[in-house]
Amino acid sequence: VQIGQISFNAPAFTNNEAGVGAFDATISDKDSLRARFVLNRSGSIDTAAALPVFFQTNPANSYLVTLTEFHTFSPSITNEFRMGFNRYSSTTSAGNFKWPGLDQYPNINIFDLNVQLGPDGNAPQGGIQNQYQLTDNISFTKGKHSLKMGFDGFKQISPQSFTQRSRGDYEWSNLSDYLFDYAPDYIAQRSLGGAEYYGDRIFAGMYFNDSWKATAHLTVNVGLRYEYLTVAHSEQEQTINAIASVPGVLVFQKPTPEKTNFMPRIGLAYSPGNSGKTSIRAGIGRSFDVLPDNFGLLSLPPQDTTTVDVTGAATGSFLATGGIPPNASAAGLTAAEARAGTSGYVPNQVRPQSWQWNLGIQHVWHENYTFESRYLGTRGLHLPVQAQLDRMPAVNGGNALPIYSAAPSQATLNGLTNNLAALSAIPSLDPRFSSAGFLSTITSYQPWGNSTYHGWANQATRRFSNGLQFSAAYTFSHNIDDSTAEVFSTYTTPRRPQNIRNLSADRASSALDHRHRFTYQVLYDTQFFRTSKNWALKNVVGNWEVAPIYTYQTGNWFTVQSGLDSNLNGDTGGDRAAVNAGGNPLIGTGTTALKNSAGATVAYQIINPAAGYVTAPKGTLSTAGRNTERMNPTNDIDASIAKNIAFSEKYKVQFSGRFFNIMNHSQYVGGNISDVASVGFTSTNVHNFTIPSSSVFHQASQVFSSNPRGVTLSAKFIF
Repeated sequence: VQIGQISFNAPAFTNNEAGVGAFDATISDKDSLRARFVLNRSGSIDTAAALPVFFQTNPANSYLVTLTEFHTFSPSITNEFRMGFNRYSSTTSAGNFKWPGLDQYPNINIFDLNVQLGPDGNAPQGGIQNQYQLTDNISFTKGKHSLKMGFDGFKQISPQSFTQRSRGDYEWSNLSDYLFDYAPDYIAQRSLGGAEYYGDRIFAGMYFNDSWKATAHLTVNVGLRYEYLTVAHSEQEQTINAIASVPGVLVFQKPTPEKTNFMPRIGLAYSPGNSGKTSIRAGIGRSFDVLPDNFGLLSLPPQDTTTVDVTGAATGSFLATGGIPPNASAAGLTAAEARAGTSGYVPNQVRPQSWQWNLGIQHVWHENYTFESRYLGTRGLHLPVQAQLDRMPAVNGGNALPIYSAAPSQATLNGLTNNLAALSAIPSLDPRFSSAGFLSTITSYQPWGNSTYHGWANQATRRFSNGLQFSAAYTFSHNIDDSTAEVFSTYTTPRRPQNIRNLSADRASSALDHRHRFTYQVLYDTQFFRTSKNWALKNVVGNWEVAPIYTYQTGNWFTVQSGLDSNLNGDTGGDRAAVNAGGNPLIGTGTTALKNSAGATVAYQIINPAAGYVTAPKGTLSTAGRNTERMNPTNDIDASIAKNIAFSEKYKVQFSGRFFNIMNHSQYVGGNISDVASVGFTSTNVHNFTIPSSSVFHQASQVFSSNPRGVTLSAKFIF
């Protein structure tokens, strides 16, 4: 079979439609009415598949209608009442592709070839969200107090359709196994059934806030908010699997919502002296997040869906015999069948929460210049973690097979007491679950994660004056967590911990940690010929706006992984690599199995001793930490240029251009060069980028986009 690299130009486009409508009316001197309508529709090409032939156009449409009434009771008391409706819908299509002998075109990955065949691995899916919202806010002033209180609530109706791996997910480590049609060794799973999921929920929140002018120099802001959010409708139907309940192991009850979500906050603002040019601010507060519908979608009971897993099965003719057949799950299950088919569990609602605190000082000098320095801290609690509740590793520090940098003697190998066959025979299912009849991997999203953020942010600003404005900002920060990704959104940081029974081993710098970030932006509106009476000089030579932006940001972290079930817990998702002390961390390598005289694999030898990372083979102990390597930093210049031509005071034409990465500097950063957020990467070559034994390990230029120069041109007629 001839193999090699093929280059192609992949299409990329988005078609957008936007519309806005507004209506304002003054009913009386105390009442006014406002109505708004916003429409946004887009159709963008889904490039998650590796080959352009599988790209599909996915529509996403949103509509928003609001009606607001303002009423003035007195000069010191006002009220705002708002009602709104929002509708959002999106579809991710898998197309209409055919694979001979299979009922659907599966997702095929061959890792040593860096090949992925098939549509977007998360297709097909789609959903609609209708949200009806009511809000009322009342503000009043009494003496030195400015008081606000209010209520907001919504009702969501949200049918969604997504069955993970519904087409079959078949992934081989080696091309030869695929060509011989062996059962996949990395993943061979398919979820069947797929009842529609309803994320319907009701939310109610209320708050009270007091801004107290304690002295001429000190303002105190105190507030309290309370929220109540029901559990999504389909998650409440976990009770249909009550027949599978085993007290002391798992009980499939109706998940209960939290009822104590109080969010206090306090802030201080102090201005020393009488100049009013210096201010000191401090604050602390608590807030809660919401749990996404993905968790419920992926935790349906076996009466609705179940996952068939034949990973590593010793069978041939896998695809020739139809892969995993599309047998629908049955609604009428016995207790034993329900337990054996259970693959998800929904715990009681525990919403992620965070505490935030800050302390900063701001000073204004020479009227136009402001400098601010702030410390910011955040503590995240009860963050969701994807856990396979019934999986446990067979490998530990006492029985792991050793990895040698140099070949040991045969006598040494014969003296080793553990071997791969014996470790592989240890069940990866927790006996507490398997003895109760739970025979499938049970995935649950548990509130076990946490995070910590500390940041020092500095900003110097010149306000717009004489045609010039600039802002320079630098942030030094450290973001630490143990659970960045909860679903399969990227290969660069695993969605599951290496060992769910030792989550503390996953605590490390977050994939979202950018230790240094510096930006400098300038806006210059040319002043020459601004007052000229010559129309041509004023509008042709003059009337230019230039706005460059420079950004430097340290790169994203990524986790060096083995891509194998190193600890033999039945899960390849979170296993990390082994560290070769003294080796070059930019170089990775694999191993060679070492056998005793009886022919049993008892150890491994590193192929390239100069490598810093080693793919940890089955039966060994992964020694690398989570998120130990960085991708390339962002070092980018963007710019906007605009030309204004005024025909009169009422009519003006503007021609503008926006240039992204204007220097066209190759930046293989593994993300967006103009955004601090990470990008989800789920393609095969990104997986291999994290594997030491891969040919593209740590080679960003072979995997990620260079973020080439982009140009957007526009013309506006302003009247």
